[in-house]
Amino acid sequence: MLIDVTLIALGMSGFGALIEHSPALLLAARWGGAAFLLWYGLRCLKSCRQGAAAPHAGEGQAAATASRALGIVLAMSLLNPHVYLDTVVLLGAVGSSLAAHHRVSFAAGAMTASLLWFSALGLGARRCAFVLARPAVWRSIEGFTGTTMLVLAALLLLEN
Repeated sequence: MLIDVTLIALGMSGFGALIEHSPALLLAARWGGAAFLLWYGLRCLKSCRQGAAAPHAGEGQAAATASRALGIVLAMSLLNPHVYLDTVVLLGAVGSSLAAHHRVSFAAGAMTASLLWFSALGLGARRCAFVLARPAVWRSIEGFTGTTMLVLAALLLLEN
């Protein structure tokens, strides 16, 4: 949530316009993002094929699992090209098109929506943990996620 709020603030401050008008930054973001999506998609499909179960932590693994989870969250947040497109470029472009006195309200609304979305996602996952713990469900999620990531990587590379 903190990363999303920070990126929204960057977009609203004009950073999105800087990226949007820099061919070198856009090209680097496109290729870097496609590489990440390709790697992540293949990792998910491999996990699906191998019959992965839902990740869980045993006792005594809490510290290692917490640091690993933080690393995964940071990677998924900061290496995902769509987070920059959505928060920095898209919201930044929409926000900068508004009158100056409306920009703060727009940014606050976007940040609030982000906080609500991620809170609902976390609470929903917690309430659905008994379903998500089933290996067949987890394999389906990994397969769907992997396929989606590969399609997004292809679309990113085919973009003009």
